[in-house]
Amino acid sequence: QLLKMEGEITTLGENIWQIEGPWVSFYGCPYPTRMYVVRLSDGKLWIHSPIKLTGKLKEFLGQKGEVAYLISPNHLHNLFIPPWLDEYPNSMAFGFKAVEKKLKGIKIHKFDPKGNEEWSKDIDQVLFLGSKALEEANFFHKESKSLIICDYLQCHDLTVPQYKGKGMVKVLMKVDSLGAPKGGTPMELRATVTNRKILKEAMEVMMNWDFEHVLLSHGLNNHENPKEFVGNGLKWAIEGQNYMMRGICCVFFLLLVLCSLG
Repeated sequence: QLLKMEGEITTLGENIWQIEGPWVSFYGCPYPTRMYVVRLSDGKLWIHSPIKLTGKLKEFLGQKGEVAYLISPNHLHNLFIPPWLDEYPNSMAFGFKAVEKKLKGIKIHKFDPKGNEEWSKDIDQVLFLGSKALEEANFFHKESKSLIICDYLQCHDLTVPQYKGKGMVKVLMKVDSLGAPKGGTPMELRATVTNRKILKEAMEVMMNWDFEHVLLSHGLNNHENPKEFVGNGLKWAIEGQNYMMRGICCVFFLLLVLCSLG
C-alpha cells in the first residue's frame, strides 16, 4: 500500500471518503492520522475524527453536503473539534464525558448505547467501555459495509520514511502488536481494561456486523480477510487477559515512555 500524503482524499464508495491528516508524535512514536466522511441518506455529512481544517478540505466538503456531525470517537481525537465548530456553527459534536472535560465550555453530545437517531439509519455503533482510561465508539457504515475503528486496532507500516532512524521505536511498536501486517491493540491500552466482560460483549456485537472493509484511524487499510484481521487483532479481549499480562503491559509502557524521552 503506497504512503498517502497529508490532505490526500480517497473515495471509498459513493458516499464515503478517507482524508489523510498530518503525522503526529505519540510518546515518541510517529503516528499517521486520518478522518472519514460519510454522506448520510439525508445529505448531511458525518465526520469521524476531524483533522486540521484547510481551504482545500472546506471546498471539498462544500461540494459533498452540509457538515452536521463531528465525531470524537475517544478523548484522544478531539483536538480540531473547536475550530470545526467555529467554521460550522450549526454542526453538533459527539463524544464521551472525557472529551467534554477536555473541551470545557463546548457542548458535547453523548453517544447513545442503542444508537444515535441522527445517523442510525446509515451507521451502526458500539461502545467499548471496559477501560477507565479510554472509552471508544466504533462504527459500521451499512451502505459500504465498512467498519470504522479507532485506537483499539492499529496496523502501522513501519517501512515508511517517518520511521527512518527510529530503530528502537520500530522494535517497541512491533512488540506492542502495532506493526503491519497483523496489527493489534496497544498493550498499554490492554492493561487498563478492568471490565473485560463488557468489552468482550461489545466486540462480539462488532464482529457480528456484516463488514467487508476495515477502516483504521492509524495504519494500513485494504486487508485481504477483514473478519480474520479484526478477530486476530482483538483476540486478547475475547479470550481473556490475566493480571500477569497486565503487569508486563505496564512495564512495556514505561519502556515506551523512556524511549520517547531519549
